[in-house]
This record gives sequence, C-alpha cells and structure tokens, in this order.
Amino acid sequence: MNAQAIADNLAQLKSTVPAEQQSAIDEALALIEEMSGQIRTLRHLAAKRFRRSSEKVAAGQLALAFIAQLLPQQDDQGSCEQEAPQPTGDDTADGKPKRKRRKTRIDLLPVVKKEVRPDPEDLKCKEHGDSMTQVNVRVTKQIVYEPAKAYLLEEHIYEYECSVCDGSSVSGEGTPTLIPDSLASSSLLSHIVVSKTIDTLPIDRVGRQLARHDIEIASARLYDWWGRSADELVPLQKEARERLLRREIISLDDTPFYYKDLDSDCKGLRRGRLWVYVGDRGAIAYCEFTKDWKGEHPRGLLKGYKGIIQGDGYGGIDALFGDPDGPRRAGCHDHARRGFIAAVAQGDDRADPIVDLFKVLYAIERRAKEAGMGLDDLLNLRQDKALPVWNDLDERVQALVGTVSKKSTLGKAVTYWTNQKATLSLYLGDARIPISNIGCEQLIRPVALTRKTSLYTGSVQAGRRYATLLTLAVNCTLTGVNPYVYFRDTFDHLARGWPARLIGELLPQASAAVEGC
Repeated sequence: MNAQAIADNLAQLKSTVPAEQQSAIDEALALIEEMSGQIRTLRHLAAKRFRRSSEKVAAGQLALAFIAQLLPQQDDQGSCEQEAPQPTGDDTADGKPKRKRRKTRIDLLPVVKKEVRPDPEDLKCKEHGDSMTQVNVRVTKQIVYEPAKAYLLEEHIYEYECSVCDGSSVSGEGTPTLIPDSLASSSLLSHIVVSKTIDTLPIDRVGRQLARHDIEIASARLYDWWGRSADELVPLQKEARERLLRREIISLDDTPFYYKDLDSDCKGLRRGRLWVYVGDRGAIAYCEFTKDWKGEHPRGLLKGYKGIIQGDGYGGIDALFGDPDGPRRAGCHDHARRGFIAAVAQGDDRADPIVDLFKVLYAIERRAKEAGMGLDDLLNLRQDKALPVWNDLDERVQALVGTVSKKSTLGKAVTYWTNQKATLSLYLGDARIPISNIGCEQLIRPVALTRKTSLYTGSVQAGRRYATLLTLAVNCTLTGVNPYVYFRDTFDHLARGWPARLIGELLPQASAAVEGC
C-alpha cells in the first residue's frame, strides 16, 4: 500500500473516530504528505548521482511508524503481514539473479609446454652427496602475448616457355591480391577492416598501429583500401539481404549516422541512418545506410514480406501493416519499460510496481533460455506464467490513463504502452517472437562507438561501404566466427576468382557450419 492509499484510508477513518483522536489523524496526514515529498526529492537527487538501489523504502513506510506512535495501540491487532517471496536457487540474498562468470576460453589456446629442471650439478645433496629423487612436478600457467609481426612478402615467380614452339609456357602461381597493383595483402586488409568497423578505430589510429611495426602508410591510402575492400563484398551483402527476406521473423532497429553530403552546397553534417535487420533471432543479419530517416527505406526493403516484423513502434513502416494478408507487427518490451524506469529514477513511485512486473516477465524468459526450452514448452510457459503477469501489468498501466500528464515521463510511458499494447501482447501467443528487440540493438553498438571516435563519415558512398562491412561483421558476431580470420580468408577467395553462383558459401554462417563439423 502506497502513501496516497494510506492517506485516503485515514481520511475515511477520521469521520468514524472520536473528536479527540481526529487531531492525531490530521497530524498523521500532514506528516505523510511532507515525508512523501521529501522521499520523492531524495530519490530524484540520488538517481542523478548514484545507481538505483535495490534496498529502497516504500513511500509511506516511515509515515506508518509515526502513525503507530500517534494513534492509541489496540490489543487485538490482526496480522496483515504477507509472506515474503523466497529467493530461488538462481537468486542472491537480495533477490537479484546471480551473475554468470564470463568464460575465458583459455582452454582453446594452443599450449606450449616447457620443462623447467634444476641444473644437473644441483641434483646432488650438498650434505650427503647422493643424487636427489624426483618427488613432484608443479604446473604453473601464464598467458603469453606476442605483438603482431609484419614483413614484406617478395615472391619471385619463375616463368618457362618452350624453346621450340611459341605457344607453350608455364609459370608459378603467386599470391593474388584483392586490390590489383597494391601492396595490401588479405591479412593487412582484414586488419584495417576489423580495426575500423568492429574495433571502431579511426583510420589515423590504424595508421599509428602500423607505424609501430615500421609500416608508414598515409591515412588516405588506408581509407582507400578500406573502401575498395567493401566494394568487393557488396555481393555478399546482397546475399545476406536475400536470405533475410526468406525468414519468418525480422527484427529491425536504427541509429543516427552523420555524414558529409558532397553533392550539395551544405558545408555542415547531415544526419543519416544506419539500419540493422535480424532474421529469426540471429540466423542472419543485414545492414543498410540511408541519407535520412524516411520510412520509404525500410518499406522498400520489406515490401511484399509476409512474416512478422518486430520493432520499436517506428511510424515509418505503418503502411506495411494495412493489408490483412500482409505482415504482422510485434512490439518491443524493452522500449516499453524504459519510460517507466525513467519515471522511477525521477522519484515517481507509481511506476515501481509496473517495473517490478516487467522484471518478472524477463525472469520467465531467462528461465526458459537457461533451460533450453523448445517452442512448444516456451509457449506453454508464457501462457501459464507470463500471461497473468502481463495482464496485471496492463491493468496497472491502464489505471494511470487520465491521471498523469501526457508530457511527463510517466505519461509518455503510459501513452507508449497504450499505443503499442496489441503489438506487445503478440509474443504471448507465438513462441517464435522474442520478448524484446534488444538483440537487434546490441548489434549496432559499434555504430554508436564509431560516432564518438570518428564523429562522421566522409560521404554517402562511405556510409554505404560501412554498412556493407558492418553486415558481415554483425554476422560474424551472430555466428561466433573470428572476424579477422573470416575477412582474411574471404579476401583470399575473392582474389582467386570465387564463382558468383557460390557467393553464399562465403557468408560467416557457412564458415561457422564448417567449423562446427
């Protein structure tokens, strides 16, 4: 029971108690109002400086202690305490889920064994002169790191021809290069691509890395190699797009990506968009750069698609869902709960029970993931456990409609939930749909880091090249493939003339399948 409910109950109680006790109730009401305001203020200040504490005091709890002192005590008090929820085996003492330790994967490293024995002269006992006997072998481990090495590969390719006839000749097969007449090997191009696209390093920092190995290459030359590498990978990006559109569920998200428009007289930066589409919970991904945030771009990509599209409520794709035979729209609970979390951080305790119910919904999904449930078991779990919680959450949100300002943080959260209610509930009846779009968001975090390090991209063409490379980098993340090894091997295959009809076999998904064999 919150402070407002306690105050309402005391106001009703005032008319039923003797006159000499009414002053005590008035004093209690004043204390509740004063302390509720102070608690909201303290929470708001604490939210700005500290993380939200899991051990917080309810808004009316301190006021109740004062009321107990002000009102006469009764002998026959009924018990109104509720049984506290017991932590499960996966929870800590404060109710939070245990944090799993990150796997170091040290066991995958190659092992170099080294035997360390005493000097043979020291094996004789100094006191008795007898040879010592081995009694133990102590094993210690260290991770040894050796910096990358660079060298110039100079190939002397011998050619032969028949001295009798003019048409017969043969020569050794040298190492082909992806970029003709350049010094850039596939390994160097892979390092440049991974450093800029995945590690979010600006090109000039990549140049400083190479300079430490006595490789002095101008930033303009490195940027040219990065861009021309992307041009060679465009067929793979298109293949990823075709495979994406054959999936049953497509999740999409976007983020700003600034660029210089070299085709206009504008000297400032323009705000473009980097889109990421993920099919079937990470089966395939596709990235695209556009000059603006207009809905015509995702609508053009998804035109004719008949599956399920999950997103954050972006209005630019509303036209896709007008046809009854067209795709269905699924919502994202991460976007829905952020407004309520922000309201709690501002001290609005009306959002507390709503955030707690969100936690229960996510705990159910986490339990299913840890148990490795199939679609049928997951659907049953959602119907049995998640549906009642979701309905309770919806009732609490609907109860706030009309009672909060639409311009406030809580009011915006309530409006978002109300507008997206039908799309948010869709996951309860279809186990294929994830509860949120967070997996899609996490894949474009390198874009946000690139905005901080590189600030912007030099042109529209550069933005499109970045999207091409990011498409393959994201698929490496989804499949667990080493991106450096993937780009190096792919550049080698393309340089040797890989056939266009087999281009799909160069996607990271194919590399992951080979590694898993």
